[in-house]
Amino acid sequence: MRACATTAVEIAERFSFYGVSANLITYLTGPLGEGVAGAASALNAWNGTAQLLPLLGGMLADSWLGRYTTIVLASLVYILDKPTCTITSINPAYLAQLRRKQANFLSFAGV
Repeated sequence: MRACATTAVEIAERFSFYGVSANLITYLTGPLGEGVAGAASALNAWNGTAQLLPLLGGMLADSWLGRYTTIVLASLVYILDKPTCTITSINPAYLAQLRRKQANFLSFAGV
């Protein structure tokens, strides 16, 4: 049973990764208003991070959490990510509010 669940999670994760990868430039340049160069840079950073994080997940799984707990936690991150992207692309007022909060935080942090 666990092998079937692990396989299903892996298939869903691959669909999610390639779906986001194919649409990230459009999302960054459209709803978020990023420039093409900045969006390409963000895509490369996201892709590199996504390719290297399994090393960290493997260390966590082998050292502390266990294989199946790590798979469940990583799946929850993916599950929470998709509605967040959807909400930010549908509701421009939310984006404006988020940008104000980020600007306030950056000015408070002295950046």
